[in-house]
Amino acid sequence: MKIVRRKSKSFFEKVFINHEGEYLVYLPLKERIFGFLALILMCVLIVIITHLIFGQTYLQTPTNDLILIAAYASLFFSSIMASIPMFFRRLKQFKIHFVVLSFVVLMPLGFIFVAVGDLDTFYPEEIPKSMYLLWFVGVGSVIIIMRIYSHLLKTNLTQKINLETEINLAKNIQNKISPVIEIEFCDAKLFGKVVPAVEVGGDFIDAYHLSDKRLFVAIGDVSGHNLAAGLLMAITKGALRSELTHFQNLKNLMTSLNRIIYENSESTMFITFACALFDFKSHEVAIANAGHLPVLNIKGGKMLEENPAGIALGLTKSTYYEIKVQPLEKDDFWAFYTDGIVETMSPDGDEFGEQAFQKYLLENYKMNSQLSLFDRLLQKIDNFSGVKPHQDDVSFLGIEL
Repeated sequence: MKIVRRKSKSFFEKVFINHEGEYLVYLPLKERIFGFLALILMCVLIVIITHLIFGQTYLQTPTNDLILIAAYASLFFSSIMASIPMFFRRLKQFKIHFVVLSFVVLMPLGFIFVAVGDLDTFYPEEIPKSMYLLWFVGVGSVIIIMRIYSHLLKTNLTQKINLETEINLAKNIQNKISPVIEIEFCDAKLFGKVVPAVEVGGDFIDAYHLSDKRLFVAIGDVSGHNLAAGLLMAITKGALRSELTHFQNLKNLMTSLNRIIYENSESTMFITFACALFDFKSHEVAIANAGHLPVLNIKGGKMLEENPAGIALGLTKSTYYEIKVQPLEKDDFWAFYTDGIVETMSPDGDEFGEQAFQKYLLENYKMNSQLSLFDRLLQKIDNFSGVKPHQDDVSFLGIEL
């Protein structure tokens, strides 16, 4: 096997061909522009500060002073020109050309820019050696500042990319845990969807076939809107599916879930949760609620609220959950939802509210598809709030008989 030795970088490549700067082109345009302006400002400040500190000590004549300003001006122009590809993505491939151009063209132009009108500047009687030292101090300062600046941006950008990668991975996992539900079961049509307010939310929905005639549905809302909420949501969804594999009744299910959440979450976190067991053989539905919003039932064109007693999951180790049983009838419509819908705020500080949501369902629940029903609802609350993305996770689960 042939071993290929990597060629060591020259001093020119280490100092001026700064690969750390390549990270800058992946910043948003606004941040790149501000970064470019910040670099210009730093160069100007270095020139001014070094000139004010050392100028009175090392400069002997106005001619020497003017020469130093000309040298700094050339350095300033060449530094800015060489840095352009670091901030503009389309020019990244031409970075070596910009570096060469900056030294070949702009450095002489810097002298001309300052020296125009005073030709004697190019023919000084004597230039103190101390002035060369001063110039190299300025040059070194600009180079060091550019390296530090690009290194800091590289570090911050790398951390940001890693965080965004983890968030996107968590978001993909969440989408798989709470996918869009659009199924038919016996005489029922189901539709459910979760729209997170941020990359990773705490809402979830679920539908599970317990048998040919029994269907379990659930909706939950974890406190908070961050990675911790998403993690607790995943734990809850996994625990729920595990409990459903040996399901006995809703009361035992709620008790077990509460204990699991209590033992696996921080004391400041909790989950509001509502679920229902639809039995199409006995034509009954059993409902449980753990501090969640009421389950809505449109029966005969009238809106009913089903809200069995129970506190949120994870608040106490043991508690009581009421189970409410209602008959199933043809043309019933059942709706499960989270507070991201009803607590949407307008610019004036008003809530969308329960009444507006229930009115919308009564007027539109017979729409051709529940997907259209949900999409129009999203549009309605977006128009009400005037803000995108949503202020809170928006989740909906509808069952049409």
